[in-house]
Amino acid sequence: AAQLSHCFVAGYAMAMKQCCLGGASAFLWSLLGTQCVAGLAHSMRGVKSPGLNPPDPTIIWVNEDFVQPAMGRPAEEQCFGCQCMAAFPGLWLANGTFSEEYTCEQAKVQNLIPEFHWGGPKDGKKCRSCQAFALTIEDLDYPNGMGSADNGVHNIFWIANIPGDWMAINQTAVDELSEFAPTMVVGRNSKGDLGMEPPCPNKGMHRYHVVMWSLDSQLDDIDADITYGALKSLLEAHELARATFYAQLSASRFVNIQQAGAPAPAPAASPA
Repeated sequence: AAQLSHCFVAGYAMAMKQCCLGGASAFLWSLLGTQCVAGLAHSMRGVKSPGLNPPDPTIIWVNEDFVQPAMGRPAEEQCFGCQCMAAFPGLWLANGTFSEEYTCEQAKVQNLIPEFHWGGPKDGKKCRSCQAFALTIEDLDYPNGMGSADNGVHNIFWIANIPGDWMAINQTAVDELSEFAPTMVVGRNSKGDLGMEPPCPNKGMHRYHVVMWSLDSQLDDIDADITYGALKSLLEAHELARATFYAQLSASRFVNIQQAGAPAPAPAASPA
């Protein structure tokens, strides 16, 4: 997985140089990048964040088979100038859904940190360490699943002020390397816990919106208790680029877990 991540970042970054190169040079960069990522099973989608507004209940997503991403021009939101963001999650987000280790099925770590790898973009006018990255994960269909008009956006994870010279984040980095990133903040999710809230929908189909942010600077004066709305405003104000992913989870996958956690029925009254 580590070798694959390095391959992805290097290959995709080379292919992105097409936006500034032409002719034979562009063809060469494209060829190198395509060969490097030919085996990836991740789909990169350039869809603008819906912000904090509830999802439109009249819009229904349909499942579609994975299509190898074309190595042409990336989405506009992924780029800053001629540099574009290459990002992909670890195995926790594969085939359009979450692995069991990151849902209520098997999640065992209390302060769960999802793995993510990325590369660029950078603002060449600023030092690398002056810049930052962030990661946010939202449930767009909380609590009632797709199509319900009374849903809202539910934050299940955020981390901000990841150092500008880092290219990956995971549990080990947060647990053991935080001393090298004194301003990095793991935020509280909507349950009030630090780290990722393991998804466990109890009704309908839920869409999850995952965004890796490239920022022009550290976010000043934030802590784990900042409201999610205020955090999103800061991220958008300092955004250089973003890479967006989506996943889906159905409540039908968690029926047995929810039944096991339900209180036992009251005993029947004994006959008089």
